[in-house]
Amino acid sequence: MDANNISTWYRNNGNFNRNPNTNNSGFEWPKVSAKFARYCSGLWIGAVVGDDTLIAISEYDYEYLPGYINNNGEPQGKDDSLYRIYKINKNDVSSYDYLHWPFNQGAYADSLGKPLLIGDQTMFYSYTDGYAESHGNNGGETAPLKAQILQTNWCFARNAGILNDVIYTEYRMINRGNLPWTKCYFGNWTDDDLGDSNDDAVGCDTNLNLGFTYNYDNNDPNYGLSPPAVGFQIIRGPLIQSAGDTARYYDPPGSNNFVVRPGFRLSGMSSFNTYTGGDPSVGDPSNYRESYMNLQGLKRTGLPWINPINGQVTKFAYSGNPESNTGWNEMNSGDRRFLQSFGPYTINPGDTQSIVIAQLIARGSNNLNSVTVLKTAAGITREFFNQNFDVKLTTPKPAVSSYASGNSKIYLAWNDTCERVSFPNKLTGGTYNFQGYNIYRIRPNTVYPNKSDTILVKTFDIIDGIRNIRDSVYDKEYQNIVYGVVQNGSDNGIARTIELTKDTVSGAGFVNGSEYKFAVTAYYYDPSGGINSLPKLLTSSLTENIIRVIPQGIAPEAQINYERSDTIRTDQRDLAVMPTVISPLQLTSAKYVIRFGGTDQLPSWSLVKTKNGITTTIFENIYDLTGSQDTAKTFEGMMIINRLIRDSGIVRDPGTTQSFYSGRSSNQYGWSYEPAENNWFEGPDTTAVKTAKVITNRQFQSRSIGMSFPTIGNFKNTVTRIKANKKTLTPVARQFNPDRRSAQEDTDRVRTNVEVI
Repeated sequence: MDANNISTWYRNNGNFNRNPNTNNSGFEWPKVSAKFARYCSGLWIGAVVGDDTLIAISEYDYEYLPGYINNNGEPQGKDDSLYRIYKINKNDVSSYDYLHWPFNQGAYADSLGKPLLIGDQTMFYSYTDGYAESHGNNGGETAPLKAQILQTNWCFARNAGILNDVIYTEYRMINRGNLPWTKCYFGNWTDDDLGDSNDDAVGCDTNLNLGFTYNYDNNDPNYGLSPPAVGFQIIRGPLIQSAGDTARYYDPPGSNNFVVRPGFRLSGMSSFNTYTGGDPSVGDPSNYRESYMNLQGLKRTGLPWINPINGQVTKFAYSGNPESNTGWNEMNSGDRRFLQSFGPYTINPGDTQSIVIAQLIARGSNNLNSVTVLKTAAGITREFFNQNFDVKLTTPKPAVSSYASGNSKIYLAWNDTCERVSFPNKLTGGTYNFQGYNIYRIRPNTVYPNKSDTILVKTFDIIDGIRNIRDSVYDKEYQNIVYGVVQNGSDNGIARTIELTKDTVSGAGFVNGSEYKFAVTAYYYDPSGGINSLPKLLTSSLTENIIRVIPQGIAPEAQINYERSDTIRTDQRDLAVMPTVISPLQLTSAKYVIRFGGTDQLPSWSLVKTKNGITTTIFENIYDLTGSQDTAKTFEGMMIINRLIRDSGIVRDPGTTQSFYSGRSSNQYGWSYEPAENNWFEGPDTTAVKTAKVITNRQFQSRSIGMSFPTIGNFKNTVTRIKANKKTLTPVARQFNPDRRSAQEDTDRVRTNVEVI
């Protein structure tokens, strides 16, 4: 396989990563560098069959041959040229292997009956241990298990990122014999020569089901300083029965066939064993008994591994963290091999077990940091598989409208849908949160604009301390990874409208009858993203959200009651409710009612529309009462700006001509007065007013009917914190009702009205 940064060999005898032409190392990384990280790898199987322990291994000698086992239990195909390795590449549907894809051998098909291309490059072949003459390895040499293996390999090619350094493999192992395999173990064996073969060390991470090889020192004769680390990860282990669990997976990988198996779970690595050439205790197995012990997680002598850190028996050798030097790590280097095992299982005749592994390689800032980087890559490699290789995120597009009434200006407005959602980073576990908007002018005569066809007009950025977003990206021009600003921000706050006074393409004003194209995109930010996972910046589609605007004068017969940015008149004129016009031509003649509810601790509001006798709830239980355009709802050409005011005050009634109102505030449309002309009363001072800095020790109007003095010119629409300390009200001079006989009657009437309100 050679589609990404790894170039390595696969053979249909169970062996891979070894060059068959030279019998030397075959896992080259980076590709065409003539540097190699692995010498040889292969599949092991061991089981008790009847009274015998049978082994099939692929090591330096191979106990598998191409072909299959027929219904009579006989091996077939080793001399059949059709039982070979097939390889297909993405977007190449005319290759010989694509046209002759071996469906009859067990190669996967897609939903249309075509070859299933799982990655950018996919490989398939079938082989078996059924030929007795193939069992000649010293670590085996038993009778055949009569296993048939269907192996599928695939990889992904990207401009940059972890997936460029990963190859996936699925083994489908079928028991073609007439006896069950009991106490069955599967093993993934490898001899890693990471550059030079004599300075390596190995380890495992049980949480990641990862086995790895790293350079013991920071300078390898072949890779030089900061050599990489290479690993095998168990992505999906064999399926086993487990009461109370439910296994979920795609079968085959990359297809749409999602399997749910109640009462089963996917198992993991059951042991991690290691070998050192020539060592009498932990050397290579010399017969089938030692191989089977190794598959069980024991040394070849049958003795268990002892973790020297805690003195406990373990099946996972060197399970520490090399970079932090915690746990059990190697204390010296050498020529290492390791074996990852799964089991034990019972595989009945005709049954199939599937295992998916990944081989991956990563390079850090030094030899030990390479292990840490490899572990990070392993987490992403596993999540990419768990997401069925589909980690694309599609963001909503702002719904954009325009208003261009021929006054040499263009107004754009958009809704807030994009601000109400967030997206999981499927590879890192982070979250993409809304961060801002970009407004673009699109050059004329471009149907599918590229970067040079777009001019950034304005960016609106949430005020949260996050400004410029930086990330590492692949630069196609220089064919390299560069680090820099991928999104400019300025903490200037969010707006959903913009007024444009000139064309950013020509620099001139807008001309009636001419077409102008714009786009508004939303962008999201996840600090956990990066070049090795999904990027930190996620942006909605620009090309799918282009709006065309043709300025033109308003027809003489058209009736426009409001201009943009006007505040729509309400029957209660205070600052708690301020519907603001953002698109005059979208306004609808209807009755709108804002209803407040919720609790004092968590107040809310709802918007109800009535037109032609039909009442519709537009927004319900909205908890945003900040009074900010950043979070305000928009509907039918208006922005609904509602605010919760905890301080005090009601605003001056607009348009009043009475000199007595000068410099004061009231709310004649928000309250009922009986008699109507008795708006002002003097009441007893309250403790809160007396101690206030604005007013001290003097009478103040209306405080006894639940209003507070307007220190900031606002109305909170809830009960005031300033309460009168007496019940008696004294009418203000010149405010008596001439129809009343006395001031006392006026006072009594108002007091009664206050109690009702």
